[in-house]
Formats: sequence, structure tokens, C-alpha cells
Amino acid sequence: AEAPPIEDLQVQRVELDDAGILVSVINNGPDPVTIAQVLVDDAYWNFSVAGGSTLDRLDTAGIRIAYPWVEGEAHEILLLSSTGVTFPVEIPVAIATPTADGRQLLSYALLGVYIGIVPVTLGLLWYPVIRQTDRRWMNFFLALTVGLLVFLAVDTLFEALEIAATVPGAFQGQPLVILVTLLTFLGIVAVGSNRRQRDSMLFLAYLIALGIGFHNLGEGLAVGAAFALGEVSLGTFLVVGFTLHNITEGIGIAAPVARQRPALYHFVLLALLAGGPAIVGTWIGGFAFDPLLAAIFLS
Repeated sequence: AEAPPIEDLQVQRVELDDAGILVSVINNGPDPVTIAQVLVDDAYWNFSVAGGSTLDRLDTAGIRIAYPWVEGEAHEILLLSSTGVTFPVEIPVAIATPTADGRQLLSYALLGVYIGIVPVTLGLLWYPVIRQTDRRWMNFFLALTVGLLVFLAVDTLFEALEIAATVPGAFQGQPLVILVTLLTFLGIVAVGSNRRQRDSMLFLAYLIALGIGFHNLGEGLAVGAAFALGEVSLGTFLVVGFTLHNITEGIGIAAPVARQRPALYHFVLLALLAGGPAIVGTWIGGFAFDPLLAAIFLS
């Protein structure tokens, strides 16, 4: 007898606007999937699929549902295939998907400045004090900085593996994370292999600033997603917490050059390198982050 088809439809994004609901899906299974019906809150509803209702392997489609969703309320969507397989989609809190206009871009950019550039700059202002610090304390600051970066590296790897497990299996998310991690490590080794650069404490400060910049990118993602969901109290809490935390990062960046006198523009570049990615993070979190996944992530 012929084996039944293996259908696996995975939701990538849910958008809410004045026209209704747009559900972006991908066929993660080996067999074609035909979307036959759509239920919203236990009621059948009219829908349209751009490009056709049948999706071959790894095909993507946007399902437009002209449903009058209610802001602040939860909605349940059920996608029904032609073979009777159901794919549930939950919207914990219905909030209009933000649009990237000039005002919104500026607002999220200011959030990134507050949590990234400003606190890192405040930390770098401790440079004159660090210059007067005893050598043993300097070694302590450097060891603390290295320990912080090692912790962030391990934590980031485990988080990446956990998130990679949720992406469509055809993309091989977890092996891809391991490959990118190895390539990143080899890239850092290649950059630091130059003896002249390796012996430069200023170069070390730039490497630390770069690592902290990637870390602040993630902080920007969390803040942007929080405000995009209307979680103002949570977003404010994250802004205050990240701002206080990132002041210590500026101290860690300044520690390697405490016995040198770098030009002022180096401190400007270090602040931008470490804090600037937070702005990009807030933009991604506010405009590109899936509101459905953000609600689950921040709940």
C-alpha cells in the first residue's frame, strides 16, 4: 500500500495589520502540502495564498486572512491541509506589526544609543582613573574581562543551539551553528596571528570592543522586541538594566590601554564599535522580529 504523505508546515512569521492577518509558512516536509481551509477562533474564514495553495518542499507562502482581529486579545488559527492534517498557530497577544517609518526608526535608534553607546562611553570615561590603578588591580580587571567574554561565548553557543533546533530541519540549523562557530574561531585566530597586532594592547581593546558589540546586538534585540509588543514596563526595565551593566563593559575596554595614551578618536571608535550594534539590534527586534515568537520569548 502507498504510504501516507508526510506533511510538515512550519510557521515563520505572523503579521497583523488593518487588512487582517498574514501568516508566512514554509513546507518543511518531503511531500507537497495543499492548504485547503483556515479556521480562526473555531470559525472557518476566507483566505488567499499568494502563488497558490500547494507548496512543494521548502516552498514559502503568505496566507492572507481578512479577519477583524482585536488588539490585546488572543487568537487561535488552524491551518487545514487537503489530507486533514492541522497546523495550529497561536497569537498570545494581538498587536499591530510595527512599520518602519522615519519616526519609529529614530525612536528605536535612540533606545540603542541609551543601552549601547552612552553606557560604554561612561565606562571609557574611567580611563584616567584606571591609569592610576596598581598593576595587580589592572591584571584583575583584564582577567575579569576575559572571564566575561568566555561566559558570553559559552552562553551564546548554547542559546544558538537551542534556537537552531526550532528552525526547519532542512536547513540543518545545529550543524550550521557549529560550523559558523568554528569559522568565527578560526577568523579570530587569523586576525590575532599577526605578532605586531598581538602585542598591541590597543588592538586587544578593539577585539574586546568587537566582542562586546556582538553581545550588545542581542541586548538591542530584546529591547526592540519588548517595545514592539507594547511591553513598555519590561522594555524600560531592560533599558535601565542594560545601561547599568554596559558601563562595566566600557571599563573592560579601557583596561588594556591603561598604560598607553591612545588618541581621542580611538575612544570614539571603541565606543561606536561596542555600543553601535545595539542600535541595529533594536531595529531588528522592533521591525523584523516575529511578534508571535517575541511574545513567546518574552513571556
